[in-house]
Amino acid sequence: MSAAPPLLPPGFLVRLAAFEIASRRPCGVLPGGVHLVSRAGAGTLFRDHRPYAAGDDPRTVDWAVLARHDILVTKQFEAEEAVRVVLLLDASGSMAAGDRARLRSAARGLAVVGAIALGRGDTVDFLAVPGGRRRTFRGRASLPALLEAVGAAEAGGRTDLAANFRAGLAGVRGRALAVVASDFLDPRGACAGIDLLRRRGWEVRALQPVAPADLEPPPQGRVVLVDAETGEERVLEVTAEVRASLAEAASRRLRALQGALRSRGVPWVRLPTDEGAEGALLASLRRAGVLA
Repeated sequence: MSAAPPLLPPGFLVRLAAFEIASRRPCGVLPGGVHLVSRAGAGTLFRDHRPYAAGDDPRTVDWAVLARHDILVTKQFEAEEAVRVVLLLDASGSMAAGDRARLRSAARGLAVVGAIALGRGDTVDFLAVPGGRRRTFRGRASLPALLEAVGAAEAGGRTDLAANFRAGLAGVRGRALAVVASDFLDPRGACAGIDLLRRRGWEVRALQPVAPADLEPPPQGRVVLVDAETGEERVLEVTAEVRASLAEAASRRLRALQGALRSRGVPWVRLPTDEGAEGALLASLRRAGVLA
């Protein structure tokens, strides 16, 4: 059996140096008296753009915006002491259904955010649930260890994101930016884990791997549906009408999750599940405002 390809190709990692982790906190003085700064460097978090002014550090100019729109703007950043990035991977049984594409896609999305955070000098925590142990990574030299930890997660067990986050993050104090990668098929509610993190006062980002097959109902005929987490089986006679109903239900669940996250101010990213889609992954993260 051939080994799985690397979670993130080495050449792709080089591209990540051009990106920042975006935050939607308002500019100005942050909780705890932390001020925004107008310089890039170790341990910074992108906040916003503002028009370029004479005397600004050229390193803060967003050259991509200049090239694309012929507008001269500078990036604003938050100082190092306010930054902690927490990567949370749903490794429940439903994430391994089929060909494990959901689990690998979720791991890849978190790996991108983690690589950028470590490159900026941020502290990164990683926790896979259920059953995982939280690990903390600091400095660029720890990137291989982070990629190994994220890529090695195996799926199994039942989904209870709120309970798992509460137990696994018990030792984490203060402010943080949490990135949750999950299919959000949580019996206690799709946003149960998200809400627990928000009650901590954390910023939250939601990454959801969605394969085309997730929205495509089974073919007509008699099929056996198996719950990936409980093993429960159900025999279903699929007709044309049933297929249409299942397809609409899948789309409705996706729309409902997006709406629920939007109402909470949580950016949502649909992650591509095919291998070699790193460009599409970056585009999705930027479009949703997770990266800048």
